[in-house]
Amino acid sequence: MKKQVIGLFFNPWPEKWWGSKQRPRNPFELYRRGLWYKANPRQKAYMRTLFGERYPRGQFVDVKSDGAWRVRVENAEAVILLYPDAIGLGFSGLERYVRGRRNEKSQLRILNGRRRDFALDNPARMALGIRRLLERTMLSEIVFTLFFIAVTPLFLGIDWVRGRT
Repeated sequence: MKKQVIGLFFNPWPEKWWGSKQRPRNPFELYRRGLWYKANPRQKAYMRTLFGERYPRGQFVDVKSDGAWRVRVENAEAVILLYPDAIGLGFSGLERYVRGRRNEKSQLRILNGRRRDFALDNPARMALGIRRLLERTMLSEIVFTLFFIAVTPLFLGIDWVRGRT
């Protein structure tokens, strides 16, 4: 079998959310939709075009619709994981699988929906893990909100003393 470059596309988000005005039915769905909104993922057609621009001889593979993608990973010269968002939310399982099953000599790279192309080495995996944790827990938003709530009365008091209210 000829060695080739393959681009693995995986979309962990429900397709029904794109363009939908339907309101979430429960808190978990509201949380997931909030993550989706913050991630701002690109659609399959966009990622296919982007992959074609960067890797013109590469083969685009949709993990959900192509059952033979595992065999292609084992025989590929380079595997490009196509993140529809910036940090690959929902990709950790696929990353583990590909890292364990790919040929030792093959490259493992990431091409995200923001047009960033980089190797998936240990420092990149650590950085992505931290960013994914912050994104999933919404820790930065929580810290900012608590800081804002704590500081607002102080600023209101300063304005009141200076007569600006």
